Amino acid sequence: NESTGTVFTASFDLPPDLQTGNSSPMVSSSPPLGLVGLGQDYVYDVEASDPDGDDVRYTLNAGPEGMTVDPLTGMVRWPATFTQRRAKIDVTDGNGGKTIHGFQILTQTNLTPGQAVTVEGEAFSAGRAAVDVPAGTPILQAALRGGKEGVVLILQGPDGSLKFAGGEGENATLSVSAPPVGGWAVGIESFSAYEGASLQASFPAPAPLGANAQLPALAGEATSETFYRVDIPPGTASFTVSTGGGSGDADIFMRHELRPYAPAPTCSCLPPAFSRTWRGAFTIRLRASRATRSASSSTTRRPERISSTSAPRRRTRELR
Repeated sequence: NESTGTVFTASFDLPPDLQTGNSSPMVSSSPPLGLVGLGQDYVYDVEASDPDGDDVRYTLNAGPEGMTVDPLTGMVRWPATFTQRRAKIDVTDGNGGKTIHGFQILTQTNLTPGQAVTVEGEAFSAGRAAVDVPAGTPILQAALRGGKEGVVLILQGPDGSLKFAGGEGENATLSVSAPPVGGWAVGIESFSAYEGASLQASFPAPAPLGANAQLPALAGEATSETFYRVDIPPGTASFTVSTGGGSGDADIFMRHELRPYAPAPTCSCLPPAFSRTWRGAFTIRLRASRATRSASSSTTRRPERISSTSAPRRRTRELR
């Protein structure tokens, strides 16, 4: 169930030939509908009765750290974490009757754009956050920092049809251009435990650049992505974007306008030269493959054939 997760109740009754007339308690409640977010209080009032009229008691059989259950009332409380968890409650009648009530707690943390939250998770766990994307958003970006190998960042669209997964590792970044309006899911699936990581969703707007511009002292963490916009006027025969100097490794991607419903911008190959009819707004994505420090970027427009060149720590790549 998308609202309650998995629920089960198992009674431990003796075989008929060994029964002494005592029956196990019966659980009549179900976990509350809805999702609970990081730092919120999860509350579930487990209700059970005994067919023989015996008083029942509640005990926590298994559950996440910080979960408690009132032995007399069955009230379960837990300060929710980022990842979904499972719990088991033992219900006994004092005369040998026992029922185990198990349930899954689904979590969803609402993100405020531009504000990071600290998350952690056990091995083979899944956590989910959500962010509302308004109309006219140029780029949706999800960033995970401080993860580890085996931790995967996931970004999924409002109707579930658009899903992007980031690389495993300490840092991961996913960007989607012209994202559809609505609630987007930002998830983390982990095959190894992690703690102290930060998760953030933001709506970066490409910074405008002029022709023959230079940006000094650029820096970025591994997988970070920065966006720029440049308007190429009619009659331009050559336009080049390049990086140089500094340390690390940064890749440049160019794209004509921001096309919707795709990781932004998507790399594709070009013929040896642009058509001379190409003009208008271009988006430049600067992605740090490795942490980059003190690099510079420049744009050059001149009347000559466009080319694509590559050199150590200096890359020029012209893409559709």
